[in-house]
Amino acid sequence: MKKHFETLEKLTTVKKSREGNIYRVLKYDGKQYKEPYFTGQEIGWIKHILWDEKTCTYNCLIITAEERRLWLTISEKIAKEFGLEYLVEHSPLYFCIIQKEWHKPHTLPYWLEELSTYPGYFDGYEKPEALLAE
Repeated sequence: MKKHFETLEKLTTVKKSREGNIYRVLKYDGKQYKEPYFTGQEIGWIKHILWDEKTCTYNCLIITAEERRLWLTISEKIAKEFGLEYLVEHSPLYFCIIQKEWHKPHTLPYWLEELSTYPGYFDGYEKPEALLAE
């Protein structure tokens, strides 16, 4: 179920990693979810979906197989391009992103190259405790 938000600005802050990378963090329900600033693939489960009416985007709060908390923003248009009509909380999600070398502050720091909810990607993985603890 999508939770509707007019703006996520009240929930976000900017942090700096040890390596000097600046990234955004969304704090929701007492937990922090980092915006990915890496190139690579990841699998996880969607804990919450925050729908942004203004930009027509899904803000997916994901718990990865390694129990990291990520905040992945997916536009409705991109989701449909990958054949996903809608996203559902607690469903598995596989994605591959490429970090942009440079981006404007109002744009995402990555491109989505692959996106799938195909359950075959999750063979051999257990749902994280943080997801089951609800």
